Amino acid sequence: MSLELVEIANGDRCCGGAGLYNVLEPDMSGRLRREKCEAIAATGATTVASANPGCTMQIAAGMRELGIGATIVHPVELLDRAYSHSPI
Repeated sequence: MSLELVEIANGDRCCGGAGLYNVLEPDMSGRLRREKCEAIAATGATTVASANPGCTMQIAAGMRELGIGATIVHPVELLDRAYSHSPI
């Protein structure tokens, strides 16, 4: 088993979750979510690491909207899988 880390385009850009931002600014939040998820899809990654619960929920929603089948895990879970040789 191997683990390959792949950076996404504009990876430092917010996913649009940002606390209450997705509630107060749903249109802009939706655009940011879509951009983030399209960037994820462009990598072909099957697993996405996210340490922030709000970001994880926002990205998961965007991936469902776009039909992206990647799994989202916390970075510690990703490391645990990699070290224990579990399927990633």
